[in-house]
Amino acid sequence: MIVRGLLAVVLGLAVACQSLAASARPHHAARRRIQSMQKKKLLDDGPDYEWEERWFDTLEDNFGFQPEARTFPLRYLFNDSWWTPDDNGPIFLYAGNEGDIETFADNTGLMWELAPEFGALVVFAEHRFYGKSIPGRGRAAQLFPDDVASADSADLSLLTVEQAMADYAALSMHLKDKLDAQGSPIIVFGGSYGGMLATYMRVRYPWVFEGAVAASAPILYFSGEADGGSFYDIVSRDFAACADSIQRSWQAMEDVASSDKGSQRMLEALGICTGGKDDDGALGWRDVREWVAGVYVTLAMVNYPYPASFLGPMPAWPVSRACEAFSGTADGEDLLREVRDAVSVALNYTGSCDCECFDVEAPQPGLDVDVWEYQTCTEFVEPLEMDGENDMFWREPFVFDDWSDHCYDEFGVRPQSDRYAKMAYGGKDLRAATNILFSNGDLDPWSGGGVGVGARRRGGPGAPDDYKQLVFVEIAQGAHHLDLRAPNKHDPESVRTARDKEIAAIKSWVAGYSRPLFGGDYSHMAHWRVLLLGMGVGLSGGIIATTIVAGLVAMGHVNRDAEGEEHDALLA
Repeated sequence: MIVRGLLAVVLGLAVACQSLAASARPHHAARRRIQSMQKKKLLDDGPDYEWEERWFDTLEDNFGFQPEARTFPLRYLFNDSWWTPDDNGPIFLYAGNEGDIETFADNTGLMWELAPEFGALVVFAEHRFYGKSIPGRGRAAQLFPDDVASADSADLSLLTVEQAMADYAALSMHLKDKLDAQGSPIIVFGGSYGGMLATYMRVRYPWVFEGAVAASAPILYFSGEADGGSFYDIVSRDFAACADSIQRSWQAMEDVASSDKGSQRMLEALGICTGGKDDDGALGWRDVREWVAGVYVTLAMVNYPYPASFLGPMPAWPVSRACEAFSGTADGEDLLREVRDAVSVALNYTGSCDCECFDVEAPQPGLDVDVWEYQTCTEFVEPLEMDGENDMFWREPFVFDDWSDHCYDEFGVRPQSDRYAKMAYGGKDLRAATNILFSNGDLDPWSGGGVGVGARRRGGPGAPDDYKQLVFVEIAQGAHHLDLRAPNKHDPESVRTARDKEIAAIKSWVAGYSRPLFGGDYSHMAHWRVLLLGMGVGLSGGIIATTIVAGLVAMGHVNRDAEGEEHDALLA
């Protein structure tokens, strides 16, 4: 039965009129705010779509060989309302990223809009260690996650991209077998980190995933192949109309805070709660600076052409509205009051919040924030930096050794290198990949790390001409994965064109799919051990075995519609 997907459990969020914890970097603060507000929106309003919550028992360690392998329940959301299995309707799978899967299901309207047109089954799979899908804790912990709200009790060594992708591959093959859907191609969707996952899943498991739509996937930031300053350059370009005032405001914060009773005066001018602290115990101007900058990053990421409420009510083009708060001539505390009005666009645009100040220090308990930081301490170092000259911020270079020390202090781990993602997943070198569509919006700070489009914009290597089998879509006036959101009458023509290209690509992938020669349920061994075994046989058997396998692959993809009876006869 399809049920409304209200979150069953309040996740312990302490979001008091848009609170936000101070963070080491503005983009960290923005990520925390986006996650918390997406959850808050679901709690307050419920989702816009319907689904059934299901569970799939997957291995905690997909690559271990313990005699009694432990499993955990992976959550996924399921809707077969439009699926046409008799016609081999495709399976649309969203690769869940860093957060509760319901937030992504509620904000990926494109999949829901396209499902009736394609006769598709819709599945949203939750990333291990996020939401309710926590290895090592059992079903009770999944239903009551507030009892285990920190990463301290979790074995985060099981948190890797390889493990997550193996979960999704095993789930996909399980669904194909359970639903007798061997003839249904799986198209994987993802946005941001989810777009990176979609890309890697197509590369690593091409026999499972027929195509991938990777929206706003900043692959080159994490592989160290993009300019680490591009992120904040793009934010500053978005705020070009008021960038000078914003840049002057940082010095105003320091100047006011350095005066008599300055910290309290600074906080009051900015509308930030002092928490009853005296001047010595109040927030420092550096903490406040990080918080304010994080709000600007958030506004740049969600700079949509229509009012949106999934991060709290915001107007159309919120960056332009924020810039209207600046006169261009104010200084001192007057300038800080303009900053207050600018950030209010993100925090209290409608005025419905009856709070007297913004609570910067309110804690945000929950596993998700800790978990993503762990990932940036292992596989996905974020080498983003500011220089204060080409952007509207201040000079803060990324120093790998400093980040490594932070990771050791927080989690007892050290990243191997800020180029690990390139070594493990290929970075921009995707010449052998096929059936992947990359979309990037020019307003999105993460587009500076996008494959193809982002590289071309910088004039560097990795431009679209290097990849003949991939599709690249650049979206003018497009913010963070705007194309994955539900179509809106206020969408610019560029995003409508982008969706048309995405539809055309999906149609071509679905049309080109053919049923594997060998059917059956691979899910119990599909944590790609079967692949390793096959590789071993091929190597030991030499050229003859390799030739036989290659011939089967080349000739054995029998079209289910045209030659279904022949296929069944071969298996008999």
